[in-house]
This record gives sequence, structure tokens and C-alpha cells, in this order.
Amino acid sequence: LIAVEQQINIIINETTIITLLATPSDLPALAVGALFSLQVIQNSDEIISINIEDFSPKNITIKIKTKNKNVPINLKNLVITSSKGAGNILLDNLKNNIRSLPKTFSIESKLLPEIIEKLKSLQTIFPVTGGTHAAGIFDANGEILAFAEDIGRHNALDKVIGKCLCEKQKIAGLGVALTSRLSFEMVTKAALAGLELVVAVSAPTSLAIDIANMHNITLCGFTRAHSANIYTHKERIFLD
Repeated sequence: LIAVEQQINIIINETTIITLLATPSDLPALAVGALFSLQVIQNSDEIISINIEDFSPKNITIKIKTKNKNVPINLKNLVITSSKGAGNILLDNLKNNIRSLPKTFSIESKLLPEIIEKLKSLQTIFPVTGGTHAAGIFDANGEILAFAEDIGRHNALDKVIGKCLCEKQKIAGLGVALTSRLSFEMVTKAALAGLELVVAVSAPTSLAIDIANMHNITLCGFTRAHSANIYTHKERIFLD
């Protein structure tokens, strides 16, 4: 069995087209999360309608409120592959929306590997293909509140953020678990969403650590059954 990678076009107010290469599931959430990460919208209340055309390539037509009708020129005809996100745009968005996150979230260290195991258990595509990543937003009790899976790690994160936005689920002040490495794009998306803790199976990059330090995010990598590396702001993690 092979993981599906498909072209998905997001058409905003009938003019702007953003093309993603992604797994064609949770498409409304993917579109909403992507537009949030790109700062086209601030919340789901700005969306008037979403329509999905069920053929290949899939078109997601979104109408957003008038104040956002003029989408920034650097988003027009933007192509985001499954292996690489919109790095420069995300960094610009972070610079334009600079904030240091508060310390409202804390968690026991013993819950970190449990969260990763819960995340893996929710995956349905990866066990049979070995070709997808997962993201899950969780609370201080280690409960996963929203989950998503995609061939692209940043798509999975956009999907899970989009799910919370669509369901009016609070995002800020929570944590997110990832099966991928921690690139700066992943940490930037977390910062924009107000996620205070990022826990991953794999390694962070130097820029990811810099961004986490700058925006007061706790960053954990190499999370295993009995250990995890804490790279930034360790005060949110309580040792057993």
C-alpha cells in the first residue's frame, strides 16, 4: 500500500491559488490551517464558505470576509510541496506577529512518551505505508484533543490546527506532538498558534531552537519511552 500524494489547490475569493501537495484527507481543516499559518486569516470566523470539488487535482474554494479580500501578493500562485513549506513567508509572518508566549502550560515529564505513543496509535496510514507524519494537540493531562496525519509534516500540523479552529477548540496554551523532526517551520507554526510546548520524535534544527527560545516555547526532541531532550524553557516540564 502506498501513501497518496495529491495536488490540492486552495482558491481564495476566486482569485488567489495556493497549491499544496498533500494527503487528500481532512481537506477543510488543511485549508483553514494553511491559511491561518500563512496569516491570511486569524480565526475560522473570517471564513464565509468552503467548497471542495471531488476530482483530481482537488480544488478547495474558500470565500473569506472582505477585510481579507486582498491576499498578499507573495501568496499568489504559491506552491507548497509535501517536503518543504513556505519558509520565508512563515518567518515574515512571525516577525510581523512577534509575541513571547506566556507560561500557562506545564506537564509531568512521564506523560511525554505516553503522548507520543498515543499519537502513533492514532495513525492509520503510516502502519500500512510507512509514508506519513502525524500531529496531535494535547492538554496538560496528556490527552490528545485533535489529531491529523499527512505525507507532509507541515501539512499534518496545519490540519490539526485547522481542526481546532473549525471546531472552536482552544489552541493557545496547549502542546503539540509531532512524529517528525523539528524544523523552524514547525516551531514557527506552533508560535503563531500560541502552542507553548512542542514534543517530537526526532531532532530539532538550530533555527528551530532559536525561534523556540525567542518566543518562549518549550522544545523537546528525541522523545522515547524513558527519555527526551529538552532544548528550551525546561521550566514547563516537571520531573517525576
